[in-house]
Amino acid sequence: MEDKAFNKILIIDDVEDNVIFASSLLSKQHYEVHSCLNGKDALEKIEKVLFDLILLDINMPGMDGLSVCRKIKENESCRDIPIIFLTAMAEPEFIESAFDSGGVDYIRKPFYPKELLARVKTHIEIRKQKYLLQQHQDELQRLNHSKDKFFSIIAHDLKAPFNSIISYGRRLENQMKYCDNESCKSYIESINKSSKTTFQLLENLLIWARTQTGRIQFEITNLNLLPVMIDSLSMAKMQADVKEIILEYNIPKECRVLVDKNSIWTVIRNLLSNAIKFTPRGGRIYVDLSSKEKEATLLIRDTGIGISKDDINKLFKIDSSFSKRGTEEETGSGLGLILCKEFTEKNGGKIFVNSTEGEGSSFTVVLPLSQ
Repeated sequence: MEDKAFNKILIIDDVEDNVIFASSLLSKQHYEVHSCLNGKDALEKIEKVLFDLILLDINMPGMDGLSVCRKIKENESCRDIPIIFLTAMAEPEFIESAFDSGGVDYIRKPFYPKELLARVKTHIEIRKQKYLLQQHQDELQRLNHSKDKFFSIIAHDLKAPFNSIISYGRRLENQMKYCDNESCKSYIESINKSSKTTFQLLENLLIWARTQTGRIQFEITNLNLLPVMIDSLSMAKMQADVKEIILEYNIPKECRVLVDKNSIWTVIRNLLSNAIKFTPRGGRIYVDLSSKEKEATLLIRDTGIGISKDDINKLFKIDSSFSKRGTEEETGSGLGLILCKEFTEKNGGKIFVNSTEGEGSSFTVVLPLSQ
């Protein structure tokens, strides 16, 4: 959960002595105090700094405090900032107008130091608790999306290939006595294809489940990527040959990075598998590994079907439920790319995608070099 200091306070008052006095009191309590002498300057400052509390005078020339408050509340980026009015006016209609405009409290002038500090502390604490509550809600929502994704994969994506295996196995068993070689070969190929799809999906699912429970340990080491790349490309070539896809690569003999070997292997394997899956028969895939200054860059580019702009925004999000069939009806859950993003970032790296529908996609992984 993100750590955040709740100490930024803005004082808006046209009387400089009031500003100096309040600033001195609050600064001694370790608040970061900013000030403005008019509403126009205050609104400009609020656009640049996210404050945790605003102390606002009502009676100011030009734009009064009530108008300033309404302007703040119209702005989505700062409407949640609590505003305490500082006013010498005690008439009920003024106090009512202050609350109607969006204020959460008011302090009468001349104010007592202890009262000012107590009210500031109370509203800063309320803001902090609201923030923490929102953080918890966001985390719960993320966990719910993860749970929904998990059950969706089990209920549909994992069930479908098993049904294929069972169906073709039953046909093969029933027709073994009468089946010609070509039919048997077709059934066996379908069983083999479904088995591989299921295995990869199940493997990704189990790895992802372990990441969600914190059971995967990342051991960052000084790793030469060459052996990992050779191993990954050898496996990918077998898949590519089946679809008559040309796999080209440019890999240096040594490229040392600071990463966890197993997780990076998972990233490379998934990206290569995806490239093959979405590249039509007879297409090309190009793999390039290079290094510059403090970064190693792995590029995997294909001549596949590409991805729409709308779908690119869904690729790495657990709540988007994005999945797409390959060029030969290969199935998937979309979980592989989510793993790629999580694992790349846990290794201190970044992942990018560029794609044009009908032309192909490029995935780029940037990793920290060993110094």
